[in-house]
Amino acid sequence: MRRLFGVVTLFSAVFLGACEADPAFVILPEPPVDDSTFFMGSGSGLTFVDGDIDITDLDIPSMGSTDLKVTIVDINFAPYVTPVTVSFTSDCTAAGSAMIDPTPTNTVDGIASTTYTDVACVDEDTVTATATVDGQVLVATGVVTIIP
Repeated sequence: MRRLFGVVTLFSAVFLGACEADPAFVILPEPPVDDSTFFMGSGSGLTFVDGDIDITDLDIPSMGSTDLKVTIVDINFAPYVTPVTVSFTSDCTAAGSAMIDPTPTNTVDGIASTTYTDVACVDEDTVTATATVDGQVLVATGVVTIIP
């Protein structure tokens, strides 16, 4: 979310700088909080949200399914097109009360997709996606709610 704020601040600064007669009023973007060069999350471009899994249906019925998707981008929010292996897991999949298939899966044009299927999970299940790009570990999470 900080990355998104930084990009919005940068675009605001450019816009305000173009509108103001005095360049002293230009707002500078936030400095990066770390030296990350890759990010995994949901959305794309200016709507990218670092650390979030895109879950098609947040609430599913018992024995239902939903699609999960993450996007890996570089520091400019461009999709990282080199294939990356992404693993998805959750407490319920570890206990055998849900399935994620396929996992692991490889990205295609920066996107990894899979399907979550409830078997006997109850309430909420936090799903975690992990990947490593150039030695940098990327993590994204999302919550699937199972409606009895």
